[in-house]
Amino acid sequence: MGLYEYEQSIQIEMLDKPFYALVMGLWRQADTCNREKIEAAWPEVTAELKERINLPGGMYPVELEAYRQREAEEDLPDVLEEEEQDDH
Repeated sequence: MGLYEYEQSIQIEMLDKPFYALVMGLWRQADTCNREKIEAAWPEVTAELKERINLPGGMYPVELEAYRQREAEEDLPDVLEEEEQDDH
């Protein structure tokens, strides 16, 4: 570690990302030895990350269903607007 890493840490801090997102990103970039350290320090976070890696879009089934419902609801106004335009 050195000045470069310190300066990069300032840049990362300015991104203002959620803490656990940073931990997940850290795990993704870590070598085997450091991954083990991260897993020991944040077992719940890394367990969830490992689960989400194999899920479609990183979403649990209940999240995927909610996402699909939200998508359908967001598309509804566009469909109604198109129908109104066709009537005129």
